[in-house]
Amino acid sequence: MFDMENFHALFVDDDKGFLDSIKTIFDIEGIKVYCVESGEDALNAIKEKNFNIMITDLTMNGMSGLDLTRKAKELLPGLPIVLLTGNFISSEFSALAVKMGVSKIFVKPVNLNAILDMVRGETKR
Repeated sequence: MFDMENFHALFVDDDKGFLDSIKTIFDIEGIKVYCVESGEDALNAIKEKNFNIMITDLTMNGMSGLDLTRKAKELLPGLPIVLLTGNFISSEFSALAVKMGVSKIFVKPVNLNAILDMVRGETKR
């Protein structure tokens, strides 16, 4: 296990069951994860805490993951952001997302071990 004392991940998805699974797995791994169900809640959390990474669903009720990315980057320009999507994404969309500051895109159903490995990589930066 690695030292996660000062590492904080923010997970944003409007699927509460998925968030519960993420929270359980991250807790077992010793990774501090804060789960919220909307873009607005994510922005409020970012204003209160300095996160090391944000992982967000692309398609949510209210604010989309791309809109959240843009607004989160205004608050924390260096924040690594990962998008999750259940939809096919074009190379044009991928290029736009990267231009907006997205570090990585995962397609659902996502392998949770892949997310954990990616987060572990962020802890070593």
